[in-house]
Amino acid sequence: MKQPTDRLVKLVRPQLVDTATVRTWSPDGPGRDLVVVLGPGAGSALDEHVIATVAAGLAARGVTAATFNFAYREAGRRLPDRVDRLQRAFVDVASAVTAQHGATHTVLGGRSMGGRIASLLAADGHGDGVVALGYPLCPRGHDPDPRRTRHWPAIRVPVLFVHGDRDRMCPVAALDGARHEHLSDTAHSAHVVTGADHGFDVRVRDGRTRADIDAEVVAVVDRWLHQQIVEERDG
Repeated sequence: MKQPTDRLVKLVRPQLVDTATVRTWSPDGPGRDLVVVLGPGAGSALDEHVIATVAAGLAARGVTAATFNFAYREAGRRLPDRVDRLQRAFVDVASAVTAQHGATHTVLGGRSMGGRIASLLAADGHGDGVVALGYPLCPRGHDPDPRRTRHWPAIRVPVLFVHGDRDRMCPVAALDGARHEHLSDTAHSAHVVTGADHGFDVRVRDGRTRADIDAEVVAVVDRWLHQQIVEERDG
């Protein structure tokens, strides 16, 4: 795997800044005809541990992957922009990464807010799949927010949810119920990471390390990409 490279991608206005930083991890040799673009959670940046680890892990397995800053974060702010601006920035970045690498397939995703924005874009017809890492289904840690699922029935591409069994914003039972209620017309699956919370952190007493969690998440995402995107679309 090559060292990640940074570049600036032009954003369509209106945005707080004219460009966003994109960090790309590329395989050493020929990779799969696929790019994965991952957005960070609210208030986080392109170097957020979860998305950076997944991107690096996928590149080591032959998949080009990129992370990026939304415009508000590029401007030095922590409070996220309006959803429509987040979506536009994500589209600008994903289009640029896909064009740069000449990829046929593009998968959108991210952790928490990044995954939610990716799912909104998928409902609008963008991308070939969605990887949602710690989907913020219950933003206040209680009941699911219907605004987080109302767009799901419009999604027509495969969706993978990866979350921990200690994730208060994405409880196992709540996500299972929402998936089967709102995603009946598309392929969807979920992987539960034992001991992980919303940020995929673990407790010492559970006997698992962060490295264990990282390796599990990368393996799950890579396997899903191969089965649902590469094999399904290329035969």
